[in-house]
Amino acid sequence: MNDIVCWTPPQADSYKCNVDAVFFFFQDTICTGFILCIRDDRGAVIIGRTFSCNTCMSVLEGDAS
Repeated sequence: MNDIVCWTPPQADSYKCNVDAVFFFFQDTICTGFILCIRDDRGAVIIGRTFSCNTCMSVLEGDAS
């Protein structure tokens, strides 16, 4: 299964927000965070942010949040 998924731009004069969960180690603890990226219809990044949570979530919980 080698399906390649590519980012597709939004309609003209619109923005698209992509969000994903991340998991990382910090001080011997598994932490959960989120990544947010907003792009315009040309693919230019308008804003990118990362957020971390004080709790550890499972992969399913992180992706659902």
